[in-house]
Amino acid sequence: MILLHIAPISDRPFSGLCVVVPQHVIAHQHCETVGFINTTNLKLDNIENQFEYKTPFELADLPEPFSKPDLVVFHSCYIPEYLGIVKELKKNNVPYIIVPHGCFTEGAQRKKHLKKKIGNLLFFNKYIYGAKSVQCLSESEFNATKLVENKFIATNGINLSDKKKTSFSKEGVKLLYIGRLDPFHKGLDLMLEAVKSCLDFLKIHNANISIYGPDIDGDYEKVKTLIYEKGVEDIVTLNGALYGEEKTEVLLDADVFIQTSRFEGMPMGILEALEYGLPCLATYETTLGKMIEEYNAGWACSASADDISKALKKAVEEKELYMQKSESAVSLVKENFTWDKISENTLEKYREILRG
Repeated sequence: MILLHIAPISDRPFSGLCVVVPQHVIAHQHCETVGFINTTNLKLDNIENQFEYKTPFELADLPEPFSKPDLVVFHSCYIPEYLGIVKELKKNNVPYIIVPHGCFTEGAQRKKHLKKKIGNLLFFNKYIYGAKSVQCLSESEFNATKLVENKFIATNGINLSDKKKTSFSKEGVKLLYIGRLDPFHKGLDLMLEAVKSCLDFLKIHNANISIYGPDIDGDYEKVKTLIYEKGVEDIVTLNGALYGEEKTEVLLDADVFIQTSRFEGMPMGILEALEYGLPCLATYETTLGKMIEEYNAGWACSASADDISKALKKAVEEKELYMQKSESAVSLVKENFTWDKISENTLEKYREILRG
């Protein structure tokens, strides 16, 4: 099978898309003939068969066999460059699928709803509905994706690390969030409202929450304002983005990872925390809440301030279970999210689509 992955990857290590797409490509290159076009023309490490994006896009500019791919895989959705590429694919009868990474869900479509509705009508509907299928990264993303009917599930994977949690805080509880600081998408407003409602309880148990993330579109200031409006600055600290070894050290030093998103595709932040053996408190809407609950790898709740508050109290009270939940977290990842298993399943889905 000749595959051509196309994505808009920039130098943003805090972006889930920029982290996971290269891993998809590398995993597929172990099994099939795979090429990659980055529409930003940033060259990526450890990926073979990278080709320059040119306008106008023409398949004939690519070397064989990539000038005649069996299937093209687009990552993300609202990328203007994709419109010209799709026109060329249709002219040459080359099928394609879309991996929207969560942006076709009802929650994502409600964000900037009018802009997306107009953009779909004027530009992107031909791209969206011309796809052979849409690849959802989880069951919950599949169920929440109403924009299209032709869809399937094939998720993200993660590279296993040798580093694991070996101990937890003797006093107090360190809760941690690392990710984008989008208050609505990531449910940070819900988290902070939940903290406010059980503030005295958290103080009595010496629990604190550290939030880390990049400042995009003024989100840092929005979250900072929310922290002070809720009156939780005594136990919630806001910090900048984390990368590399510093990020690993912060994860290993924490007791509980918390993410309270309203919607997600497949959040790599939670997968990474679980892989290190960090128990997670996650909303069902993150797509991983149900599995965390089933594996006893943490605590799950709905994306509401009241439910998050109850889960926070439970997570703090059950400190004696952290090591048990840590071991379950590692098992969850090993049994479900290693790249060899994920890649094998995904490529078989692609073959089924081509067989029609």
